[in-house]
Amino acid sequence: MKLNTLFLYFYLCFLLLFAIVSASFWLDFRNNTPIPKFLITLLLDLFGVCVCFFNINIFGVNRGIALALIWILLTPFTLYIAHTSFLLSDIVSVVLWPFVFITSYILVRSNNSNFYKLQTTFVWIMGVMLLFFLYSKHSKTIYDLEQSNMIFFPLLTLPWLMSLKRNVIKILFLLLLFIMILYSLKRSAIIVGFLCFAPYIFSFLSRYRNKFLGVLLSFSLVLALGVSFYAINQASGNIITERFSTMGEDEGSGRLIIYGLVFDMQSHSSDMEWIFGHGHYAVRQDSIWDMSAHNDFLEVLYDYGIIVLILYIFFIVNIIRQLFVLRKRNSWLYGAYFASLILFFVQSMVSHLILYASNFIFLVAFWGAVQAIIDTENNRMRYENLDNNARCSYGK
Repeated sequence: MKLNTLFLYFYLCFLLLFAIVSASFWLDFRNNTPIPKFLITLLLDLFGVCVCFFNINIFGVNRGIALALIWILLTPFTLYIAHTSFLLSDIVSVVLWPFVFITSYILVRSNNSNFYKLQTTFVWIMGVMLLFFLYSKHSKTIYDLEQSNMIFFPLLTLPWLMSLKRNVIKILFLLLLFIMILYSLKRSAIIVGFLCFAPYIFSFLSRYRNKFLGVLLSFSLVLALGVSFYAINQASGNIITERFSTMGEDEGSGRLIIYGLVFDMQSHSSDMEWIFGHGHYAVRQDSIWDMSAHNDFLEVLYDYGIIVLILYIFFIVNIIRQLFVLRKRNSWLYGAYFASLILFFVQSMVSHLILYASNFIFLVAFWGAVQAIIDTENNRMRYENLDNNARCSYGK
């Protein structure tokens, strides 16, 4: 058995275990100890180091991998300068997502078929996370009985579901996830659901040469989603429509007030704090409301400083660039990748992904795996061009 094959099976087990431990922790975080979550996060980090060490030859010249490595090297230094309270645990948490990105890249780069094994694992993760979500909706220990943030765990597996090649299975999974999103009563999750599913539905119009079949399938999906929305909204006493109608009044559940507070906190920072930040979880620790920034970019600036924020923006810009590559090649991964960016930007602007990385790694693993497929295709096209040029030269 090749070493990377062994690495892959360990990795799949670690990802599933991490998802379960993280979901268990956030299900009732006020009464849970963070030790199991810390240990599995540390295990994933050390595993990432091991995979990198034995596959240093696979890296090549890749901007995304380079930016992820710089993050791993830079953020511990900024946390040390910022005198973060729990340096070791903070570093372990902060470097998790780039290690997952790199590990997924390496394992899929070594064998592109590993993408489908990762895909299958995340389908299982989606199923397990839906069980956690349903439990949270009916558990007496959950602190918010009407809504459940646990829906974001299965929701962040959406790009993996959308990359499934068997349409019938994919549609059934997506319909199930959409129903659960409505049941969660979370506005941001519902917005993400509509933004991701709408382009996918209308893609049926152009996917089939038989236009009648394309229109029929599109109409059937729209009807199924519409019926699901109506039924759940009615069963909940019109809570879904009421929550959207009050968005202007509650200013996005107080998001604008939170942003203003974080801006004010940032404006009173010293020069060193602007450069190196205030430390991990600093917004929550310094805020009078004991709340995070609910915006990843504000959180990164306040916690890790402007240098790391610029690095993070470069990384996201590189992720966006891959979308145009997929579009240019008319790749089967384009729709799923597009959905991953919608998920990222909506959640980053109104919530937090990078701060906890509990389910952010579901997206990051997808980006790393897709990047590996893109780079493999780049190398194949490069070799084909060289071969064609050599044949032309030989013909002359």
